[in-house]
Parts: sequence; C-alpha cells; structure tokens
Amino acid sequence: PRRPPVPRASHLSSWAPTGPTLAVVGATGSCGASTTALAVATAAGGPSRLIECATLTASGLSAAATAELGAHPSGWLQGRREDVLIERCNKVLIGPGEVPLPAESDLALTVVDIGWELGQVLTGTSWLSEHLRAAPTVIVLTVATVPGLRRLEASAALLPQARIVAGVLGPRRRRWPREVSGALGHLSTAIDARGDLLEVPHDAGLAVRGMDSTPLPAPLISCAARLLNHAELTPPMKGSNR
Repeated sequence: PRRPPVPRASHLSSWAPTGPTLAVVGATGSCGASTTALAVATAAGGPSRLIECATLTASGLSAAATAELGAHPSGWLQGRREDVLIERCNKVLIGPGEVPLPAESDLALTVVDIGWELGQVLTGTSWLSEHLRAAPTVIVLTVATVPGLRRLEASAALLPQARIVAGVLGPRRRRWPREVSGALGHLSTAIDARGDLLEVPHDAGLAVRGMDSTPLPAPLISCAARLLNHAELTPPMKGSNR
C-alpha cells in the first residue's frame, strides 16, 4: 500500500520560539556540523536544547544521549545528555518541509542543527525555511579544502541577512596548503576580516567512531564556546525561564 503523506510543517504553523535560538548549517558533508552543534549547546553553560532536523536515517546524534526519553507527541525522539535536551526526527523524511514543528520550550538556548542542504531548505516554505531566512546569526561549518571553502562562500551568498560565523574543520590555519588559503572568496574574506572565521579542531577518535555518549573533547568544547561568543548571543544561565 502507498505510504500516506506526512503533514508538511509549513501546513501546521510557523515556529515562534520564546527564547534565544542559533542555527547551525553544514556547508558540505563530513564537516562535523551535528557534533559541533552539540558542542555549542553544551558550551551554553545551562539547560539547553539541540534540535537535529535531519531525516532519521541521516542522524549524526542517534548515539549521543546518555539517557533516552522516548518519543514526544510533537513527533520528536528525545534524549538527554547532561544539561542538553536532544531532539531528533522519529521517521524518514522526504525533505525539509516534513520536519515536525518543535515543541515549546523554556530552556536557555535552542540550537537548530539544520541537517539539510542549504539551498534545498531556503527554496522551501516550511517553518525551517522561514526560521533560517530570518535568522540574524548562522554558524556555518565547512572543511579546510578548496571545495569546502567554495561551499562556505556559496552558503554566505544564500544568507545575506545573517551574520555568518564560520567554523572550518581541519588542521591549524597556519598549516593550510597555499591553495586552500587562496580559496577564500569575497564574502568569506569579509567574515575572516571581522574575526568570525574560526578553526574547528579535528579529533581522530570522533572521526572514526562518530558521536556517542562519551564526553566531547575539551578542545572542541573550547571552540564551541568561541563560536557561541562570536555569535553574540547571551543565553540565560541556569534557573532562567526566558
């Protein structure tokens, strides 16, 4: 029998979060976007939420929780990792228009791991598309390769309204090959000039095993704190309901 259509999020409602939110986008594959998004939520310093919008079979956080909380009526699988509530999709989705609407939350910060190709999201009409088009700040992750920096430039061009904070996964910048350093485009150079192009440390263990319930490496948490600081958010600390 034919699978019944999944209700599109754009048909349900727009999302109006009550607290600070921060979108994280992967400009290319294997750039550590979901892991970095988790690190950012962890570095917030208080109760936070991470929403992973990828389809179920593309989740990078399926093993990240230390306690599974099960399915929520809103259509999300929930888990907890220290102060971070992790929400991920509980079904296979055809596109970003099928991502369920987030439930209400009073946590200090919500990090939205977009989980889809940026152009695909921005050409749609879902709550996720609307949220990303209106986001004042977006963290964009890429890798320290010529194609990776080209994708960063393309992503910045698609988000003209946003302050882009770029994270580049790979070796320290002083060790970039000359052709990689020369691949920064006009928009990426402007991001770099204001100090918003940051190194994301490569961790060999994470690269091999993926994200699991073991603690995140300290250098990655430090990097996430810098990304959060550059995003110029001031999320409420523990005990706040804002």
